[in-house]
Amino acid sequence: MKKLKIFMGVFTGIIILLILTNVCSCENKKSTESASKKHLNISVFLDLSDRLKDENSGMKQCDKDTAIVNNIVDLFVKNVVDNKIIKRNDCFKVFFYPQPNNSEINLLASKLEYDLAKVQIGEKKMKLNQMKKVVNESLSEIYSCTISENKWPGCDIWGFFKDKVKPLCIKDGYRNILIILTDGYIYHEESKITDGNKTSFILPSVLNGTNPQLICKTKDLGDLEVLFLEIDNNSSYNDKLKTIIGNWLGEMGVSKYEIHGTDAPANTKVIIENFIK
Repeated sequence: MKKLKIFMGVFTGIIILLILTNVCSCENKKSTESASKKHLNISVFLDLSDRLKDENSGMKQCDKDTAIVNNIVDLFVKNVVDNKIIKRNDCFKVFFYPQPNNSEINLLASKLEYDLAKVQIGEKKMKLNQMKKVVNESLSEIYSCTISENKWPGCDIWGFFKDKVKPLCIKDGYRNILIILTDGYIYHEESKITDGNKTSFILPSVLNGTNPQLICKTKDLGDLEVLFLEIDNNSSYNDKLKTIIGNWLGEMGVSKYEIHGTDAPANTKVIIENFIK
């Protein structure tokens, strides 16, 4: 009788454990499914600074950028198609900050924004089918205009996070992903602030200092995921660049972030796929 009671106790414990495990598994599955069904809001920030003149890697930076953006477009379109086009209100845009003074570039940039919530259901498939061609042509002309002008005031990534990231990159109820293509040298001629060892820019002069940090002016970015790509691998400051940027993103409360060096577009594609998944 005593053995039977022990057996029944163990048996009951196993049943309870199995039930609890199954409940947890179902909850995790629901959570994963819920996240996957969220509309995507992908923003791609291109650094139109003198990094575009660098051809040391054997491939022009503008060509690498274009290939990377193409990969992002492919992932965006696949996600929409896989989750039933007619139900999707995903958003995608490529932008620069500050806006270039060139009116032609700004006109081309206006073609690089897609909000499926504003597209008629019957037109969504056509819009997606044309997306890659439009993005390619627009980027090609933008880079051509930028390089021919040969003016390099810098790219104000710091100022963007200070003033514009919330209104431009975060939408309620969406999974908000910001992908930044830059060499890591954050600088703009009209955004230079120094406060002790903290600055609003990253240059070699800053990196040579003691415990360099970026000034944090924005908080509560828990609804944003940030992926930095194309950080300068040839620089002796590579690790320092990544550390400074990572600490800054963490201080701003970014929910998820990764920072990767420049690489072949095929390798970068895998990084982007893994990040978005």
